[in-house]
Amino acid sequence: MSDLTIFQNNSVPDYLREVGVSDLTKSLMSNAGGGGSKRISLRGKKFRLVVDGEELSTLKAESLDVVIVNATKDISRTFYSKAYDPKADAVPPDCWSKDGVAPDAAAAAPQASKCDSCPQNIKGSGQGNSRACRFSKRLAIALADDLASGVYQLTLPSASIFGDGEKNQMPFNKYVKYVGSQGYSIDTLITTMSFDEDSDSPRVYFDAKRFLHKEEYEATTKLGKSQEAINAVTMTVAQSDHVATPALSAPKPKALPVEEVEATEEPTVRKAAKSEDKPVSKPDLGDILNKFAKVSSPVDDE
Repeated sequence: MSDLTIFQNNSVPDYLREVGVSDLTKSLMSNAGGGGSKRISLRGKKFRLVVDGEELSTLKAESLDVVIVNATKDISRTFYSKAYDPKADAVPPDCWSKDGVAPDAAAAAPQASKCDSCPQNIKGSGQGNSRACRFSKRLAIALADDLASGVYQLTLPSASIFGDGEKNQMPFNKYVKYVGSQGYSIDTLITTMSFDEDSDSPRVYFDAKRFLHKEEYEATTKLGKSQEAINAVTMTVAQSDHVATPALSAPKPKALPVEEVEATEEPTVRKAAKSEDKPVSKPDLGDILNKFAKVSSPVDDE
């Protein structure tokens, strides 16, 4: 008979004291259900920490500093044929795609052979002028001020992925392209996420805050390769959490899972304020490098 007291009587060998929970165990825990899945929800334009489907806290800060340690390469899509009902049991989407090119082989009701030619991909097929089939992208992130807490999953809605944005307020694709064009990598930076206060639905913008210190980079690089990060960016049709979300009141509502209800807009180019006639300059990562990446000593956190 197993003696479970070994976990309480301090009998662990010295060489195992700093090992912690292995990636194998984390993976098996996840597949067994309720295995410590952690995510950041954007519901209500608030950063909410959700663990095992339960919302533990709502961050009061208007922005959140994170390190992007992994992400899906492709844009995913999901389609629900029925109106969203917060009181109903969670169900998988009728049609979904991991790569945004074609329906997944496991989709119960494929709407077309290719996503580009799908009738659910036409503007107006969803709420208002939106598409019934929703875009999303999954990130694996670490909290900049608490790297030891591990990896959190973040599902970005379409409005947070596409568009041009403005200075220090870029949607994800724009942010990644700009950082890369300057010769830098997003996984070497602390990135600040903030909400677009002018948007009715959750729209997140990204901005580079500073470069990681050596110890931070080593820790986040390890996190990015962990099974926890791989699980975070792997698309499944299972419900991510059970946080209650109000039903949408816009016309022709489509059934959305909790994580997809946060995506209520399709890609749009944000209009600049009338007073800004000239293009706004891009953030200068070179200045960030000069300011923060000193060779002689580590830089203090801001």
